[in-house]
Amino acid sequence: MPTAPPSPTPDAIVVCLLLLDRDGRRMLVRERSGLAPLFRLSPAFYPEVEELVERARTDCGLDVAILRCLEEGDANEGKPRLYSAYSVSDDDEPGPGFSWTELDEPRFEDDAREGLAEIARLEVERLSSDARPDSPVPWDSPTSWHHDALRWIDANLPPAPDGRPWRISQIRSWSISSVSRLTGGNRRLYFKASPRYFASEVAVTQDVADRFPDLSPELLAVEPARGWMLMEDLGDTTLSKSDDPELWHETMRTIARAQQGYANDGRALDALNLERRTTRGIVGTLAEWIRDPSRAALRMFQEENQAALSRLGPSLDRIESMARRLEELGLPQTLEHGDLDSTNVF
Repeated sequence: MPTAPPSPTPDAIVVCLLLLDRDGRRMLVRERSGLAPLFRLSPAFYPEVEELVERARTDCGLDVAILRCLEEGDANEGKPRLYSAYSVSDDDEPGPGFSWTELDEPRFEDDAREGLAEIARLEVERLSSDARPDSPVPWDSPTSWHHDALRWIDANLPPAPDGRPWRISQIRSWSISSVSRLTGGNRRLYFKASPRYFASEVAVTQDVADRFPDLSPELLAVEPARGWMLMEDLGDTTLSKSDDPELWHETMRTIARAQQGYANDGRALDALNLERRTTRGIVGTLAEWIRDPSRAALRMFQEENQAALSRLGPSLDRIESMARRLEELGLPQTLEHGDLDSTNVF
């Protein structure tokens, strides 16, 4: 039986922007309609915000900082995406066709209205509250964080190669990082901020760069207490885009060099405030979860995870036996990447 050809990848997704002024007390609307700005952008993973930032700059006349994605949307199903943002322009005067209005319930075009109104209302309520919570993700609210970060970046930038001011554009914003690209001539730098629950990332990155300068981007400046790094570009190629076996082998050898360099150096790793995850500790936790799946407190896919744990129950004795054999091999503890994936290897 013939099968239907795969659906073509959509060439655009509708993106709506809830954009606040520098003080977080007004929102941007189209002058004639009073509707929130709407763009049709290339489909992309929702944290990738570079195109949206550029469109806000060219269409609305404002430099913006993306706070958070409120609705991921779905290009295949025609569902719009929604972000909240605020202006980081020195001059808050918007471009032609846009104006500031009171911070109220946002209004959207018909093809984006369904499903967004209540989400936007709750975000307006959050952003307009005087009692803002102490968030582990400090860039998700219109506070002084973005302006402090811009001042820190400016204070640590080298002169641009072409003598012109560096051009800065936020390219990623989500719960685990805010990343901006700085372009000057043919040179590119990156500013990365990590949330509080990744507090050790700066210290680890700096330590790896000190020990293995040929394996790591050059760090131009760091602010460990705030989770900030300013670093050189590593190039455009990600490992996931290469089918060259030698490049993949070289990547594994590179990672092995770093791991061998930290082998049995537990004191140095403890000084970086890293969590020790021994074989015995991991298996012990797994055993607890198997005996009582409710103790896992897994935030996502709760039912699926608990079902998987129940299926592991009959194999617990075998798992513990394998763990003991693994420990007997005497493999040294070392630094391990918690999310090693070909898409984040450059």
